[in-house]
Amino acid sequence: MAELLSLPFTKEWDTNGEPLVGAKIYTYQAGTTTPQTTYQDSALATPHANPVVSDSNGRFSPIYLDNLSYKFVLKDSSDVTIWTTDNVDYTNQALFDSIKQSATTTYEGVVELATESEAITGTDNTRAVTPLALTAAIENQGLPLNYIAGLIPSNDTDTDHDINITAGKARDAVDSFSINLASEITKQIDVDWVAGDDAGGFPSGLTLSADTWYHVFVIAKTDGTTDAGFDTSLTATNLLSDATGYTKYRRVGR
Repeated sequence: MAELLSLPFTKEWDTNGEPLVGAKIYTYQAGTTTPQTTYQDSALATPHANPVVSDSNGRFSPIYLDNLSYKFVLKDSSDVTIWTTDNVDYTNQALFDSIKQSATTTYEGVVELATESEAITGTDNTRAVTPLALTAAIENQGLPLNYIAGLIPSNDTDTDHDINITAGKARDAVDSFSINLASEITKQIDVDWVAGDDAGGFPSGLTLSADTWYHVFVIAKTDGTTDAGFDTSLTATNLLSDATGYTKYRRVGR
């Protein structure tokens, strides 16, 4: 049975929140530097090139695995290594031993695990996550590493000052927390930040200026409360100074 590496169209980001365009996923036999084939389809009929290269949006096409152990190495377009993970397969019993027998985890509507011995199946009857992604699903509110969906910014009624952000989910900027914006929110860039929809979103420590890039962020508290705002800082430093209790952030636009 084929295994699907993470979710279809996995997307990778650099430390500034920009897509890793032209990034490369190299695949090897576990514990070695011997290349090992991955596939474009669940029937394992069409091999991928090795490495698999991301598109102009930093997205990788679906990567299907044979019933083997793999090592994965992600490199940027200049072949600088971003991360390495080894022994990716479903013989990693230690991973399943960490899941309580009674646990049930829904993974973005694709995977449900009721017991540690139950098969992991997706909607097309292929296994649907790697151990790395499954760990994220269990320990970090059901989202795989670097995940983002929805959270699309656009101009609101006051097109000069108001930004609407659609509902969505994302891992935070350092992959330590999953942010869930349950409903769309509108923030005003010309008003100091206040929590809530149709409220100010600008850091009080900054001065709004023409011809300046302002990044759009979703932010969250560790209790799951979410909001949004703007900042010149890629790490939302000024915004989080005003947004008391909000410590998690993800850049979604500028």
